[in-house]
Amino acid sequence: MNVTRHTFHSQLFSILGAISRSHFVSFDLELSGIPGKQFKSRPTGQSEDGKQTLQQRYEETKAAAERYHVLQLGLTCVEEDRDRGVYVTRPYNFHVNPVPDKKLNIERDFSYQSGAVEFLLGHGFRMEAPFLEGVPYFSRAEEAASKAAEVAKWDRNSFADIFIRDGDTESLTFIQRVRQEVTAWRNRCEPEPSYLNITPINHATPGYNGRGLNGYQKRLVHQLVRAEFPGVVSLSKQDFIQLVSFDQKREDAQLQRKVAWFENNLARQVGIRWLAEAMCPDVNKVLPKERVPPFASGNLAALAASTYPPMDMTDEEQEAHILRFAELCKTLKEKRTVLVGHNLFLDLIYFYTFFFGPLPERVEGFQKTIAQLFPLVFDTKYLADKINDNSPLYKSSLQEIDQELSKLPVPIIETPLEHSRYLSDSPFHEAGFDSFTTAKVLIRLSARIEGTAKGVESPLSEEEIYYPASEDGSLPSDLNDLLTRQSISDEDALDRRKQIAKVFQKRAEIETPAETQAALDRQAALFRDLGLDDQESQSEIQTNNRPPTSNNPYALLQDLSLNGNAEPRSAHGIAASIPVVHTMMPAGSSPFWIHYGNKLRVNGTAEEVCVIKMDRFEDSPSELF
Repeated sequence: MNVTRHTFHSQLFSILGAISRSHFVSFDLELSGIPGKQFKSRPTGQSEDGKQTLQQRYEETKAAAERYHVLQLGLTCVEEDRDRGVYVTRPYNFHVNPVPDKKLNIERDFSYQSGAVEFLLGHGFRMEAPFLEGVPYFSRAEEAASKAAEVAKWDRNSFADIFIRDGDTESLTFIQRVRQEVTAWRNRCEPEPSYLNITPINHATPGYNGRGLNGYQKRLVHQLVRAEFPGVVSLSKQDFIQLVSFDQKREDAQLQRKVAWFENNLARQVGIRWLAEAMCPDVNKVLPKERVPPFASGNLAALAASTYPPMDMTDEEQEAHILRFAELCKTLKEKRTVLVGHNLFLDLIYFYTFFFGPLPERVEGFQKTIAQLFPLVFDTKYLADKINDNSPLYKSSLQEIDQELSKLPVPIIETPLEHSRYLSDSPFHEAGFDSFTTAKVLIRLSARIEGTAKGVESPLSEEEIYYPASEDGSLPSDLNDLLTRQSISDEDALDRRKQIAKVFQKRAEIETPAETQAALDRQAALFRDLGLDDQESQSEIQTNNRPPTSNNPYALLQDLSLNGNAEPRSAHGIAASIPVVHTMMPAGSSPFWIHYGNKLRVNGTAEEVCVIKMDRFEDSPSELF
């Protein structure tokens, strides 16, 4: 699902809900630049073979993250349904706008690396998209700086005075004229008018060109009033300055309006960082105090109350929405998000810098910080490399790993319709797609490793899911090809569904072994849950122009295949109802997570791996799942 600056606010609640229900969240970044030669550290401390140390690689990556920008963020929230044997994936793709709201007091410098731009363009990246469609963001550091600058603006005494030279007759004349006008206005006996407008000297003459006070003149007026007329307040307008008598109630109300305006705009500028806040409930305990501003940060409930209820809601609906949001925030605060990535060392450094601010100088500080934010992080690149140490099954390229693992029929992975774009399109190096691919890789590869560790391989084809191969080899061998082949047209899709149904119909005609009867019963129950009960009335079947239905679940597939709206992966739905061993990811109690988790591959360094301590979850990560 593509999320833009125009749809982000309306989608925020559902995205946060997906994070709160997630078994894990995978992410990916597309960047305007990566570490290059200009960031090479000093050679001191290198290993004997000339490789960088982990500290040196950290320093150069940290420097790059502070210079370059995140152009695109991909998140995939994965839910686990062990009852059905299914993983539900919801991928999101966000362009990120590097240009902040100019009213929020922050100027941002960012760079583009020619090699990175060439790479992105070569993969179809639209370089204008972050600026036109990108969701805004503020890091915690930027938010704190914006707030400090705004508070300073509210304090009239915080502005430095302009020094006027003796020879600057124009400025001195202007000041004298304003002083006289203000004095005369203050000395009037009549209460009207209750204000005084300071305008250009010649504004009433026929030759006046219509230009108002410039910025320099406005500052002179504010400075004069602040210094010589304590009972007067100066208000800046577009072309002039308006003076009014000081009124404490009015000033308090004005300040409240300013604070509300600022908080509202700041919350919107925080933008995509709300997702990082949701995944890091302990961030306030980790960051320095100066990066914990008292406004919107970390307070999603306040955000819901002030900004995000849909405009078309009634008052009662908005109250209910705010209560749901508050409950969601409570869930997120108690959740420990498992974060997954491919080549995670680099992405985590950019992630933290992008959302929260500068990292510690030492890699040990980075390791500690990440462990406090995410008790479990998982690098699929490390996992693939470790497997290859023993048996070179998979290359470390994300695309190549996915292509190999996609041949496995289990675990079952489902994607809701509104997130289904990547089922028919494969835009590699789009952040949303890469995060989706990373999620699939972890699901399938972890399940396969767990099965191997227990001495039972994961099934290699669909027929192995439903029933063991017969001794005479009479079972169909082409089912996996039918299920994994992409349809090239509607006609091809229909033909494919019919072929799949025939495969199962053929199996239904074979005498069913007694040990598989329970599985068949579960399959039939699943079809009844889907509204395809084999007790369906004959009249209803005929109304739909279907042949009579037999009493076995495989024959029901024939009916399903004639429905043009059905998908071939309905067969996966049947498989999901059968508790086949090693078709799910490792449970939280599995040693898999301790053995492979919190280890980031850092190729080209002497250490090769950056270890993130699991802290209090080290002995049993099951609490995270």
